[in-house]
Amino acid sequence: FAAKSDVFWGALDTAAALLRDQLAARPDAEPAFTALERALVETAAQYGPSRVPWILTQHEQLGSSSELYTASLPRVGAIAQIFHSFLADRTTESSEHLRTLSYALVGTIIGAAREWADAGQNRGDLSPYVERSVRPLLHAFSSAS
Repeated sequence: FAAKSDVFWGALDTAAALLRDQLAARPDAEPAFTALERALVETAAQYGPSRVPWILTQHEQLGSSSELYTASLPRVGAIAQIFHSFLADRTTESSEHLRTLSYALVGTIIGAAREWADAGQNRGDLSPYVERSVRPLLHAFSSAS
């Protein structure tokens, strides 16, 4: 690992790769926002109650929040770019609109993941948390189009 904080990010880096695969597998005829929501929920379903990424529960172990934030920035940007690229290929939305949605989705998913991690041993898997969080956001953006 290049930095101590990289140990904490392994599960999320894996999730980003899985998300890319899920998006690539969506049928072309499926509406873009529906495909994105389903890919996100299917990716989140891979994370059950005992598979909480370390970064969500052990980040205090880093001892330095600046290292955590420094390590998170490229990952946030990379995930937002996954969303942006997918939607740019499947919609006629402006790049500005898609960038706004992409970063809003990242923030929404982070919030859902924090709620899930904080729910304790009876949390279930991550997918319902993600679905409840991203659905209204995607609906609002698709309705505004």
